[in-house]
Amino acid sequence: MHNTRYRFALNIVLLISVMSLISCELVDRKARFTKPVSKKGVILEILGNPPGQVLDLVGKNMSDLDLKDMNLKLANMQNAFLNGTILDGADLSGANLKGASLVRASLINVNLSGADLSESKLVGSDLTGANLSGAKLYGSDLSRVNLSSADVTNIKIQKTEFKYTNFTGTTLDDVDFTGSVLRGAIFENSKLTNVNFSRSDLSEVSFRNGTLIKVNFNQAQAPGANFEKVGFTKCDMRGANFFRAIFVGSIMQFNQMQGATLDEANFTEADLMHSDMNLASAIRTNFTWAYMESAIITNVNFNFSNLSNATLRRTDITKSSFRNANLTRADLQNSILDDVDFTQANISKANFKGASIEDTVNLTKARGFEAAKNVGEP
Repeated sequence: MHNTRYRFALNIVLLISVMSLISCELVDRKARFTKPVSKKGVILEILGNPPGQVLDLVGKNMSDLDLKDMNLKLANMQNAFLNGTILDGADLSGANLKGASLVRASLINVNLSGADLSESKLVGSDLTGANLSGAKLYGSDLSRVNLSSADVTNIKIQKTEFKYTNFTGTTLDDVDFTGSVLRGAIFENSKLTNVNFSRSDLSEVSFRNGTLIKVNFNQAQAPGANFEKVGFTKCDMRGANFFRAIFVGSIMQFNQMQGATLDEANFTEADLMHSDMNLASAIRTNFTWAYMESAIITNVNFNFSNLSNATLRRTDITKSSFRNANLTRADLQNSILDDVDFTQANISKANFKGASIEDTVNLTKARGFEAAKNVGEP
């Protein structure tokens, strides 16, 4: 009887040992493993997609694993945990990562084309050079993510967070950021074509040295944004808020800027030729050496602004206000100045040759009137 009990107990111990070994070596029956991946000294082997089957990793915790260069194409990783996981060079094209957590994951040069990342968290992750073309990012959080040189063509986004995200050197075509939060994001040296930022939060975003073609900023909030030396081509900036934004040295020809808030912004040496700024507000704004020939700047409030040495030739300035503005050495030749208010403006050495000035315009209320050039001359 004693020996029987002893053998039974021994068998139980052996069975537990075998089960323990099996559990250490297998992650899931549905996933077979061949490529070595280390985590705290434990070696796992992952084969990837079995032919004709979808790899099922739903809800699995794979945080901190090294899955570099793995084939996870079309894998179902919904609600999976991949925090801190290394996925550099992996193929996740078409994968289902909805609701997955990839906080501080390394996704350098990963292929996520057509993947579903809706409601996922990628905060602090590195997606340098990643392929996200056609990926779904509805409701995802990509705050502080590095997307430099990534392919984000035709990504699908709505209510997506991109706070302080790095898009440096990225090419974006036909991307709709409508209503997205991009506060503090970086688009420096990037090329954006047909991108929609309407009603988005672009506070303190940097577009320095970028190229913006047919970009929509309609009703966007972009206070403190940096557009230094940016090339704008036919962009829609109507009704947008650019309070204290920087446009130094930018090329902004043929832009639509009607009703935009430009107060305290800096347009030093910017080229605004043929742009339409009707009904814009530009109080205490710096237009020093700005080039605005043939622009439409009707009904604009330029009070207390600096337009010294600015070029306003052949410009329609009807019903605009320059109260207490600085127009020293400004070139207003052949401009339309009907119903313009120059009260206490400094027009010293400004050139009014050929300008259309109605009787309602009283330049004698301006400072420096005696030093103004060619007033009333055809």
